[in-house]
Amino acid sequence: MQRIKRSTYLVESGETVEVEVRPQKVGPFAILSLNGSSLKALGPLHWKFKVAAPAGGSEFGMVVCAFPSDAPNDARYDLFFSGSAGGETFQGSDILKTDPTHSRGFELRAI
Repeated sequence: MQRIKRSTYLVESGETVEVEVRPQKVGPFAILSLNGSSLKALGPLHWKFKVAAPAGGSEFGMVVCAFPSDAPNDARYDLFFSGSAGGETFQGSDILKTDPTHSRGFELRAI
């Protein structure tokens, strides 16, 4: 896995991708969808899936979080991405309580 920018990554077709969401000052209230379908988490806020897109294609994902009204204004969710074909673990865009939407999209471009 290689990062192009905080929301776009190059991956190999068939590569296994892991997404981890780490809540800061808030509970574990997040879901992940890939290509419009919700994925089942392996554990609390941890997903693993295989890239099905052929070389030259893309997969699109979305992480959606919830913030209870009593969560502090500086509460956030930190996103992390890694792939089985090597590379480091990358920190994605954070999701802040003060954001107008509590979601972040991402793209996986298959090579």
